[in-house]
Amino acid sequence: MGFTNRISLADWQEYKKTEISLDVSPKIIRQKTDHEDPTGMIDDHYTHDDIIKIELKNGPYDSIESAKNEVLDFVHLLNTRAKSEVKHSVTFSLSPDKAHLIGNVVRYSTHNLHRPNVEAGAPEDTLEVEFNFLKWRHDLLECIGDRGQGIKPFNTKDEYNETVESRAIGYQREVDFMDMFYDSLDITDRPSSFKNSWICLRKNADIEFPSTCVHYLNQLNLTFVMQTSSQSDVARWEEHTKKMFSKEHMLINWKPNLKTHFKEWHSDDEAEDDNPLHYSWHWRSSYKLDTDIWAINISKNSVSSVSNYIMTDFINHFGEFEYDWNSFPCNLYVGSVCKILSE
Repeated sequence: MGFTNRISLADWQEYKKTEISLDVSPKIIRQKTDHEDPTGMIDDHYTHDDIIKIELKNGPYDSIESAKNEVLDFVHLLNTRAKSEVKHSVTFSLSPDKAHLIGNVVRYSTHNLHRPNVEAGAPEDTLEVEFNFLKWRHDLLECIGDRGQGIKPFNTKDEYNETVESRAIGYQREVDFMDMFYDSLDITDRPSSFKNSWICLRKNADIEFPSTCVHYLNQLNLTFVMQTSSQSDVARWEEHTKKMFSKEHMLINWKPNLKTHFKEWHSDDEAEDDNPLHYSWHWRSSYKLDTDIWAINISKNSVSSVSNYIMTDFINHFGEFEYDWNSFPCNLYVGSVCKILSE
């Protein structure tokens, strides 16, 4: 049975030491073919960067410090991301035209290029940064408004101009995605839903969570939680859940409405079935929350805009999702249910 059971901060420190890579340089994960990209654009990269720029109304500036002084709220907001122990750095630079301040938050990843398994047990500050995603987005949009924009990494002025142009409608699109997600759950008081709202798509049990457990609503994860003292039941539950979210099962058995926005990884140089559902759900982690409380996290392979559609498709058509709720009377939470570790 592959359930992680972190009890202390020492367990978290050991996980970081053995599983997290200190190398944050971009990695080529697929080279584009001439057919896909005859213009010779860069290959697909796995990057650890979250890059956001904000317009400087009084710019251009010749120094980064002068630019930062104009947008202190933005600088402070990005610096709070460094509270997470899986963040490498927060740095600032000027755009090529010196009229925008660019903030770059760099995250560590595991040795096999996965997002670190934080939910199974970590300090609360780290959990807040990594999973209180809706509060972060809410605060960020209030801070930058339509003056800000998320962009991709760039090395030259031409690459910068290209990524800015490709994301010209980024602010409004982000607002639309947030509206779409909240509307799917009939949420009107958004701030109160960010943390410990315990919003479920299916509730089969009244579970009393200890104070060491926390729920973060977000559009990136689903968390199944079951309370039982039976190790054999837990093992069978994990096996069943993994099967329900396996690529083969989703491709063949899921109803069309649940996978409307699933996307394949198209490439001329790999077999069609090598990665048939690159943008879809997948089992991410199984972990122990308390003595008899267990969790299974289901996530997406991408944090792109497609992820927002995949989540709202699942919520809006949840009635078409087939699962053995009778054999496994668990709850299904939207977002992440995490374990807080402290001294």
